[in-house]
Amino acid sequence: MTVRAAFVYRTDIHSPHCWAETLEEGRLRLAATLGDAVETFAHENVGEDAEGQRLIAGLAEDGADLVFLGSKGYQPFVLEIADDHPGTRFDVCQGMRLAPNVSSFREAVEEVAYVSGMLAGGMTRTGLVGVPIATGHEVVYLNAFALGIRAVNPEARIHTRTVGSWMAPEREVAAVHELADLGCDVIGGALTENDPVVLTAAERGCHTTVRNSDRRHLAPEHVLVGNLVDWTPHLVRSVRAVADGTWEPGWRYYHAGDGVVFNTEAADFVPEHVARPAAEAAELIRRGALDLWRGPIRNNRGEEVVPEGLGLADVLTGVEPLPGLTPLETFLPTDAFDWLLDTYLGEPFVRPPRTDMRIKTG
Repeated sequence: MTVRAAFVYRTDIHSPHCWAETLEEGRLRLAATLGDAVETFAHENVGEDAEGQRLIAGLAEDGADLVFLGSKGYQPFVLEIADDHPGTRFDVCQGMRLAPNVSSFREAVEEVAYVSGMLAGGMTRTGLVGVPIATGHEVVYLNAFALGIRAVNPEARIHTRTVGSWMAPEREVAAVHELADLGCDVIGGALTENDPVVLTAAERGCHTTVRNSDRRHLAPEHVLVGNLVDWTPHLVRSVRAVADGTWEPGWRYYHAGDGVVFNTEAADFVPEHVARPAAEAAELIRRGALDLWRGPIRNNRGEEVVPEGLGLADVLTGVEPLPGLTPLETFLPTDAFDWLLDTYLGEPFVRPPRTDMRIKTG
């Protein structure tokens, strides 16, 4: 059986906002790995609107066996499409609903963010790190990055500027300039997946990181590390499951030990006394031997959220784990995670309300 697998991206594949490129790289590796056992199709610049809904429905009508959707923004209408086309499986990146033929997959961003934070904390000379915030919903990455900084440089602090979008190049550039003007000499955070942030940080003489797709070449003298995603293991596993009739919907949460998320080696210019602890932490994380959410942790509202000697998983109450996930994996992507570490300067953090669907089992 040749599995027909379609891939749907919100932006163009080689956009300066590299999320689509990450999944596209996985598609190409999938095809190279499985050869004639899979036939793949890529559709870029597909809106999260009625036109996008028609295109995705058309893929099912044309006989796609499996559709990988690169944005959770497709989720609201995918359930309707899936109900009308029970023979097609849909797999939504960071999805928030399951159905008999709808699954969800996501990556443990916290693990690579922590290592990135260790390098940022070790390399700052001013003791100030700048983080342009996309929407305020990327709190998992933001907190893990801060915990990494704190692990090696407890006195360092983080300034932020909110961009209000994942795709706003002019505002991203302005945010980096403002942070550099405040004395931040390292720029990090989730928006380092976007070229304008990386290039502007380099222009200002700041160190920075790259995310998802490997774009260290943009500023090789400034990029400390890459926090990368390789979806190939998930894609290969999913296609093979369709082929042998074992595919089932589920919540997939991939860790460094699964080979999906990983840090590159630190740049050659990073001193060994900074690079070595970060590499050791990355290996411990890969083996599942480091609890990066270990207390004491206080938020920037002055509240203790994780006492000393405990981990975040130990203090979660009322969290019913989703099938196949731990309570912590269930909790992290939800609105209940509504605080930032006290390493962050400025007003107490308030997570903005979502306009999309919340995670739910049915």
